Amino acid sequence: MSEERSLPLLSGTVAIVSGIGPGTGTALAATFAQHGAKVMLSARSERHLQPILDLITALGGIADFFPCDITDPDQCSALVAAAKERFGKLDTVVSNAFAMGRPGPIETANLAKDWNPAWKVNVIGTMQLCQAAIPVLKGSQRSSLVIINSLAARVAPEHMAAYGVSKAALLHAARALAAELGPLGIRVNSVVPAHIDGPNTDVLIDMNAQANGTDRAAERRRIEQLGALGHITSPQQVADAALFLASPLASSITGQAIDVNAGQFFP
Repeated sequence: MSEERSLPLLSGTVAIVSGIGPGTGTALAATFAQHGAKVMLSARSERHLQPILDLITALGGIADFFPCDITDPDQCSALVAAAKERFGKLDTVVSNAFAMGRPGPIETANLAKDWNPAWKVNVIGTMQLCQAAIPVLKGSQRSSLVIINSLAARVAPEHMAAYGVSKAALLHAARALAAELGPLGIRVNSVVPAHIDGPNTDVLIDMNAQANGTDRAAERRRIEQLGALGHITSPQQVADAALFLASPLASSITGQAIDVNAGQFFP
């Protein structure tokens, strides 16, 4: 076993994690820090950043934070510059920021108003963050972009076209970017979860229970049974997949999308 692989998987690297918040954002940041990365935490608001910085520090990790709205290209550039100034370089960007868009049928949607928020964040914003990072990633021997996507990119959940269409476009954009950046040694991959256990899924369970006249336990079991493994994917399981894709274990993997959904199969 090489010395590199006997160390924590991200030892000596620097990562930006966007979309920091409870659940998946926390798991991503903490997991990368526990595996040796110095992590620059980012979100539009500072509200979640300081508590997660405190958590990572308590776990013995090294991190800092820099607020950033990824729909603003200048803020994306400032985030990348802050990471480089604070930690000296940049090896990985994990893009976790997302917007749902307004739910509803396509037939009656005001497409400019209802779809634009999801498009601006999920596609344009994510690609702007990647664009800002590319010049710095060119100087790394372990450069990687990891994009957190959604099963909504592959299927068509009822009345979620604004979100699903944007995520499908992002899936294609990530693959196109992988083809462009491969000659530079920069890998680009996606993690594609279905339901992720936590506050958002709890809201969905409550809504379904009310709509169907059932209880929360029944609605939770229904979601669990969508996957062959019979459980709802945890934020940690999503973070573990992102860790793998950013690590030397995935050094020959690019342009790929790993489904992390407890075995939820689809046409």
